[in-house]
Amino acid sequence: MVTEDTKTVAATEQEHGRIIYVVDDESLIGEVVEAILKLEGFAPKFFADPREAYNAFVESDPKPDLLLTDFIMTPMNGMELIE
Repeated sequence: MVTEDTKTVAATEQEHGRIIYVVDDESLIGEVVEAILKLEGFAPKFFADPREAYNAFVESDPKPDLLLTDFIMTPMNGMELIE
C-alpha cells in the first residue's frame, strides 16, 4: 500500500540522487542506461571498463547505493567485479 509517507520518503531519496554505478563494456548500452537513470533523478556513473568501476568503488565515499553491471565483459566479468 502506497501512503503519503511512502511517497515523501521516495521523493526525498530521489532528490538526494541515489548513486548508481553502471558497468557495461558496450558503451552505447551503458550511456543509454545512464541517461535514463539521470532522467529519473538518480546520480549514475557509467564505466565501460570494470577495472575502473572497481577502483572508483574502492576510493569512493560515499559508496554507491547500487551496482548495475553486465555479466559478460573483459578483462573482468560481472561476477568478478561484485566479488
